[in-house]
Amino acid sequence: ELAFWLDEDLARYASKLLEQNPWRRRAELKYDVGAETQLPLSIASRSSLLDLRRGGEYPQLEQVRGEGLFRMIHHLLGDDKWWELLKGIFQDYGNREMPVDDFLARVQAAYGQDFRWFVDQWILGSALPEYEIVQADAKILPNKEGNGVEYPILIRVKNHGTGRMAVPIFVETEMDYVFRDLWLDAHDEQTLTLTVPHRPIFAAVDPENQVLQVPFLDPIKKSRGHSETRIIVEGDENTMAFRRNRNQGQMRGGWHWH
Repeated sequence: ELAFWLDEDLARYASKLLEQNPWRRRAELKYDVGAETQLPLSIASRSSLLDLRRGGEYPQLEQVRGEGLFRMIHHLLGDDKWWELLKGIFQDYGNREMPVDDFLARVQAAYGQDFRWFVDQWILGSALPEYEIVQADAKILPNKEGNGVEYPILIRVKNHGTGRMAVPIFVETEMDYVFRDLWLDAHDEQTLTLTVPHRPIFAAVDPENQVLQVPFLDPIKKSRGHSETRIIVEGDENTMAFRRNRNQGQMRGGWHWH
């Protein structure tokens, strides 16, 4: 029954990866639900890919979930293994239909770890996370060489929804930026720690849209988007003032979909 997923959504996703215009590619590779009427949250949060296919009422939602699953597999494998996977499929099958079981076996081999959790939760299930950065702090400490400083960072993220996944966390500093994956399960809260040599400025959840998700409802802005925040550096009066203002805004309340 999942043959349509490989026949239709894999081809669409792969073609979007080949888009040369980076701005257009970024807009097309966005797998968020709940923000538009044709992507209703009430349906998305309880419907698997097969449920959506059988119902036939929300083809755009079916497409977003279907392509989003390939986006997530791509993220779990990494670029090199992903393109090697597609190369092998093309060489072995060409234009012939590929059994879904064979595809999943190849993904399992490329991933090198148990992959059943992803099949059960995401492909056969209706997993749908909603991520929020609930804390983003840093300290200023002398570095190990003693001739400068470094910044230990603590970023705490909560999943208000469902689904286990390695979630990309983006950290911007005054000189560069880094990505780190943070594993979060359903209704889970985990902490990412890292140390950077330059003053940290900003943190965001999954800015490159690697994970199918519900955009977080910001209780202050009253709008949905991937959770982001300024990093509070201990002892820095400007960022400490930002924290006070943010906390006052949060006291006004907000809501989540779960």
